[in-house]
This record gives sequence, structure tokens and C-alpha cells, in this order.
Amino acid sequence: MVWKSKMIRFIRTIYRLFGIPILIVAILCFCFVFWSYCSFGNVSHGIAWLNGVKIIPVVSRVDIGEAEPGAEVGAIFRLKNLTNREIKILGAESSCNCSVIDSLPVSIPPRTEIELPTKFSILMQEENSTIEKQVHLFFDIDHTPVYLNVIAKVKSIPQNTGEPTLALPMAE
Repeated sequence: MVWKSKMIRFIRTIYRLFGIPILIVAILCFCFVFWSYCSFGNVSHGIAWLNGVKIIPVVSRVDIGEAEPGAEVGAIFRLKNLTNREIKILGAESSCNCSVIDSLPVSIPPRTEIELPTKFSILMQEENSTIEKQVHLFFDIDHTPVYLNVIAKVKSIPQNTGEPTLALPMAE
């Protein structure tokens, strides 16, 4: 019984020393979560804003699945402006000469999310491999780099063996 009373005294002492600070921290955390949801829609965007991020890719990696060599494929990326002013995407640089963003420059209104359609060309020499291509965006503000990635599994081209692929009945 003595150990129970010592345990209760210990818990009361801890509560007296740290109870109010813990309560204050809990209230501040609740306020931050509430503010993040009201301002940005989720907590991670609120944390990004506090770290100085102005544009956040909501979707920065798109897996388009299988693609044919020599084909042009499309990917749609989503970007969100976390600021109270309009931001423009002025240009883009790709890891290859195979990507196109037709609609540049693009304006992103304050606190708004946009879709950014992008086209990628799959080269013939990329046959039978998994590729990842990257686009780096440039803005009219000083900002940390924003990279958009597309992944595709390039099919192999069937080889022509010289034999007919369709057998037709012979006329008698």
C-alpha cells in the first residue's frame, strides 16, 4: 500500500510541474491543426507554408503504366499556391528533350490548386525498360525547386519473324 501512495504523490507532482505546459502545448497544437485545415485544407500544407514553401505539388509523381516506344503520353500534375498572391509558372526544363508543357506561362491564383497537363515522348531506344522523366518548373518568385516526375514501363516491340501471323484456309 505504501508504494501506491508514493505513486499517487509522484503523479500529482508531475502534474503540478508539467500539467499546465502540456495543456498549453495541446491547445497550441489544436489551434495549428484547425488553422491549417481552414487555410490550406490539410496539416502538411500548413507545415510547408511555415517552412517558406509557396508552391506545393499535390501530385508530383505520375505513373502512366505501360507505353509503346515512339508514343507520346500525357500526364496531369496538380500544383497548389499556398500564398495570398498570384504566382506564374514561367517555364520548365526537362531531363530530356522529350517533354512539353503547352500552356506556359500559367498563372496560379492565390490559395488555389491547378492541373498542369504535360506531354512526354517515349523514345524508341527506351524499349523494354522502366523510365523516369523529370521536369523542373521555374516561377516568377524566388522558390525552392519544384520537380515533376513521370514513370512509364515501355513495352517491347514484337519482332517480325517473317512467318505469317494469321493462317487463312487455302482455296482448293
